[in-house]
Amino acid sequence: MKFTPCANAAYRRRLALKLLLAMKLIVVLTAMASIQVSAAALAQSVTLSVKNAPISEVFTAIEKQTGYHFFWRGAEVATEKVSIELKNVPLEEAISRVLRNLPYTHSITKKSIVLRRVGKPTDAARESRKPLLQQTVAGRVTDSLGNPLAGVSVQVQGALISTVTGADGTFTLQNVPSRAVLIVSSIGFATREVSAGPNLTIVLSEAISALDEVIVVGYGTVRRADFTGSATTVSAADIDKRPITNVMSALQGSGPGVQTTTPTGSPGAEPTIRIRGIGSYSAANDPLIVVDGVEFT
Repeated sequence: MKFTPCANAAYRRRLALKLLLAMKLIVVLTAMASIQVSAAALAQSVTLSVKNAPISEVFTAIEKQTGYHFFWRGAEVATEKVSIELKNVPLEEAISRVLRNLPYTHSITKKSIVLRRVGKPTDAARESRKPLLQQTVAGRVTDSLGNPLAGVSVQVQGALISTVTGADGTFTLQNVPSRAVLIVSSIGFATREVSAGPNLTIVLSEAISALDEVIVVGYGTVRRADFTGSATTVSAADIDKRPITNVMSALQGSGPGVQTTTPTGSPGAEPTIRIRGIGSYSAANDPLIVVDGVEFT
């Protein structure tokens, strides 16, 4: 059989058209298969129930159920907490519900879920992320009269950076973070907290010592520093808090070793006071009571 040139050209055109249609069909089938695979992957169901849990734990549970992995930038995402209940929810919907009311959006690429923050961070958040600058802090510590204080402890709060003042009351600290607080303390003076700065003048005031208090006893007055006995103070404010009708009853439980009992149940009966129990079997055991310098019986 013999083909003419025209017949050969027509045959080649039909063959090329068939090949082109076959290639288009293959491309369409491949795209449909990819879409079906992607849809099947996104259709994976998620089931979980949490209450006020860190969002990182929720992401971990979703990763175990679906095989997808979450990625985000910054540590603030992990600090978010959510309460959510999901039951056989598709992956796409589950992520949207988890991120609801949170300033984040997401995108899914292959087996990765990428989170991005929506909007700009606040000034406070931006300020907190700024690195703390290091500075040299120097100053002088004096008393209320302007005299330099030597041996005063100067420490950076929350850090292992400290020193003591010299004979002229001066001190220097290296590598102190900005916005740091200095704790200045010395025996006999009240402790102060001062913001760190390049050139400080710190004045310490004398601490009021309890040893200088005057104690009034039945036989006079004495400084607490010189007092060798045992004394307990019951203030008027303590007595006002107690529902009593007799002042002697106010001493019940007011100090160690003080016992106040009422021999009878009659109203207004005079109580019996014992201090550190019974001291004698033959002599009287009642305590000596002095009111405004006069013995009270």
